[in-house]
Amino acid sequence: MDKVNHQWNNVTSIKWIERINTTKFWKEVDDYVDASGNNHFNELCKLSKRIIVLPFSNADVERLFSQMNIVKSKL
Repeated sequence: MDKVNHQWNNVTSIKWIERINTTKFWKEVDDYVDASGNNHFNELCKLSKRIIVLPFSNADVERLFSQMNIVKSKL
């Protein structure tokens, strides 16, 4: 976790081209290499990819259950 915190603090020190689209931004960070060919944001990028795919709401699932309850009776 310390590595991710350190990488998070350092990610702001670089001028990134993409600043609007979240997916494209993290792709740019993931592709970044310094002069020696190292990407110092590997762990941060792995964490961000895991977070990006998480659903931010369960409204779709709740809507599905509501529709199912209308169609299906207790019998």
